[in-house]
Amino acid sequence: MAANKFRQFIQPDILTVIAPERLRSLLSPYQEYLVKRGLVFPEAPTAAISCTRLSAILAQPDEQVPSQMVDALYFISAMTDTNAVDNLMAAAKSAHPGMEFNMDASDADIIVQIWLVDPDLVTTRHAESLVNTPKSFEYYRSREPKPNTFSMPDQATIKEMEVAMNHWFERNRRGRNCRIITADHGNKFSFLIRHGMPMLRRRSIRNDKTETILYRPEVCDVAFYDRSQNELGVRAMGTKGEKNLYRETIGYYLFDNYHYFQERQKITLNPLEIDGVNSLVCSDIDGLEQVTLTAINNRLDDGCDGYVFHKAKDVFLSLQKQKKSMPPASALTMAIFSMKLTGIEKPRTLTIQPPNRVTYQRDDESIVVDEFLDKRGFIDQLVR
Repeated sequence: MAANKFRQFIQPDILTVIAPERLRSLLSPYQEYLVKRGLVFPEAPTAAISCTRLSAILAQPDEQVPSQMVDALYFISAMTDTNAVDNLMAAAKSAHPGMEFNMDASDADIIVQIWLVDPDLVTTRHAESLVNTPKSFEYYRSREPKPNTFSMPDQATIKEMEVAMNHWFERNRRGRNCRIITADHGNKFSFLIRHGMPMLRRRSIRNDKTETILYRPEVCDVAFYDRSQNELGVRAMGTKGEKNLYRETIGYYLFDNYHYFQERQKITLNPLEIDGVNSLVCSDIDGLEQVTLTAINNRLDDGCDGYVFHKAKDVFLSLQKQKKSMPPASALTMAIFSMKLTGIEKPRTLTIQPPNRVTYQRDDESIVVDEFLDKRGFIDQLVR
């Protein structure tokens, strides 16, 4: 299996927080490839590279995309956490006693500096200590028949979508800086939606003096249309209002119907009850070596809204040793799985919660997660 199978979603927001000269140093070995894909490297060494264009290239990689470049951007993004960076700096100073750091540099700049000298150190520290933030997608199925053909929206349509979203963002204290980056991944068509959040006021120290700064944070949400399932998946950092905005806007501009995508049940836990341990078989899924059920949440019929949370290294084995059976699927509200992916040492966590929530650790795991859920029957066939 190609290593890049798990490197398909590169979050563009990380690019904007890397200093221009650092980003240029990071990308210089891959300049020939990037120029062929349409990226311009300005003549001035400190001039900024277009992060918008670079994001579009990374969102839709071709077969020639340098795996080292994709890995570098992934690990830099995954390690951008102050505690992780502090530990990484200590390890770098120990491994490279002459290395010095600018104490006013951003987390991302520090990681790039270390990566350019010792990429193995970054990947090792990531494997040892990083706890990934789970990625939670909500899915919306359409009541309409699956279209026979589907075309990517042109740039004029994308601009109209940005304008429509900006109206909502402005009314809800998020400014008018929405940008949409699209990519075609075969059966899936993705939208990376960059926008502002409500203004924040923070105390800051500059030149040994305390001052107040007011700024608008930027986030990147993800939505994708799955042509084979005729459904929309959404991961948004903000409120339900933003999820509805994406659902309605994409429905209207792609299918001329604000209500094309509905909140309908997608996920079922029936296979755990019906197929038992056989529901975890994954030998027919490329990139997935083993799946283990590690927790279930069971709603009790006791009139008191009671729940029982059962956690174990292997829930099926634990129930067997206790001579208990799996609770009925109708009472299960959540199931947590441990997934062993090919070529990745540390198991990943998958959580599914009916009716339509799936949570995993990285965007690029969606390929094998969706295939596993579909083949083992965790995707409800009644809503296809």
